[in-house]
Amino acid sequence: MSEDYLREGLLQISESVWGHTLLLPFQPEEVPLPEGPALVGHVRITGAWTGALSIWCSEAGARDVASAMFGREPGALADDDLRDAVGELANMIGGNLKVLLPPPTHLSLPEVRDEVWRSEPAEARVTFLSGDHPVRVSVARAA
Repeated sequence: MSEDYLREGLLQISESVWGHTLLLPFQPEEVPLPEGPALVGHVRITGAWTGALSIWCSEAGARDVASAMFGREPGALADDDLRDAVGELANMIGGNLKVLLPPPTHLSLPEVRDEVWRSEPAEARVTFLSGDHPVRVSVARAA
């Protein structure tokens, strides 16, 4: 499987989740990584292909996602709501990604961590803006 194939699939899946499921703006764009904290959702992928999917977003971006996902005003959301939304995004994108990977493929439950934006090695990476908020989705093969 080529990196281009994986990246194109990741782009289409991300656009579908943002634009069609969440009804949020989606503008593919290479933007510099912001400084400061990010919420990062991870799912591990095991089976014929082993690695992980990660989705990085700012707290403000996670608040927009949680608002769209849960149908509540952004100010009415707790920190746990933001974490739940980012975890569910990782699960949704990872679940759709499985069809691009050789079977059998299994996903772990999502984990969400507070991290600082950083670059990491990846087989495929998609960066986009959702409104004014940068989002990065990446897939990395296990070493």
